[in-house]
Amino acid sequence: MATAHIIFVGLNKDWLIASIKQQKILAGEHILLVLGEQELPGEEIAQSVAEEIQSELGHLFEIKIFHIDKVDIIRAAGQLIDLIYQEKENGNNIVLNASGSLRTSAIAAYISGCLTGMRVFAAISDYVSSDVNDTTLKLVELPTLPIRTPKELPLRILNQIHKKNSTIMGIIEKLNQDDSLNFSEESGELSSEYLDYDEEKQRYDINISAGKPQKSRIPASALSTRKFENTHRRRPIDMHKERGRISHHLKNLEEEGFIQRQREGKEVNWQLMDRGMLVLKVKEDRKPKEPY
Repeated sequence: MATAHIIFVGLNKDWLIASIKQQKILAGEHILLVLGEQELPGEEIAQSVAEEIQSELGHLFEIKIFHIDKVDIIRAAGQLIDLIYQEKENGNNIVLNASGSLRTSAIAAYISGCLTGMRVFAAISDYVSSDVNDTTLKLVELPTLPIRTPKELPLRILNQIHKKNSTIMGIIEKLNQDDSLNFSEESGELSSEYLDYDEEKQRYDINISAGKPQKSRIPASALSTRKFENTHRRRPIDMHKERGRISHHLKNLEEEGFIQRQREGKEVNWQLMDRGMLVLKVKEDRKPKEPY
């Protein structure tokens, strides 16, 4: 498996070249030089350094330039995660070298490494004598820490909020429509006042869009028929209990900084925060796409 080396470009070309040599990059592997999107002080110098590295080492390695946000660390981490998964989908191993980066880019690199399990390296000064100016570069691997992410149901809730289902009833409705979601025993039986029995289609429909539940039209015999059991395999839910259960998860997700609430009159809407978006980037089913 080839390795893609994601290298963050700073203002010191010699320092960066030395770190690249210590990585012992093999011929045929490729380098992704990371620069900033914004025209910050020094960015013009960094761009020049990247172009010089591309010119000097381009005959040995495939070198491309990639840009990330150098102000918004969370957005930058998201951009790096997209890049990492793009390289993984292309069959490459990934190493991040934050030796030449600005502090914000180094933090973004470390966050993305922790979330994806990729190796992160940085260069430090190795003093070879008592002279503070007599230093050499030493490349060290930064130990990444496991980041706790929400479990299955909270992740489903985050995904629904991302899809603009922002109210608790909207979330419950969409979760109930998801055939892959297995409601647990704690949900209990759904009260008959929340159900309409469709005799033609032999199924129950949940009335959650109306302000007041419609009165049930369920034939008494239907509850015990084998036909109903065979055609409605998903366990009905108690809307009162389900609302309490989803509210509990929403509260926890809010406290952990994944979402925030927005009140519009009497209605509460939920909005995905940057931290929640990062988790979805890591946990969602990845499909090949061009990095942005």
